[in-house]
Amino acid sequence: MWFESSCLTEQAYYRWCNEYGGLRLDQAKCLEKLEKANARLNRLLAEQALDNLILKKAAMENFCRPSRDFRPRTVFAKRRFLTPT
Repeated sequence: MWFESSCLTEQAYYRWCNEYGGLRLDQAKCLEKLEKANARLNRLLAEQALDNLILKKAAMENFCRPSRDFRPRTVFAKRRFLTPT
């Protein structure tokens, strides 16, 4: 076969045929370029979703629940007058 004299292995040839089928060379290059762009966009989308999740979790912790040492001011005022001097 022709690939015996070239640097392309038989396995690589058949893998290329299965992946790209009857596409012309320019179509195969365009498909590969689109697949790379799609993979990059999927990674960006995953990073954005993770950032949103982190921000939502931080917002819930900061605004929905008071901190452990939070006490109303009136409690401090009462304690000051009740402690012996």
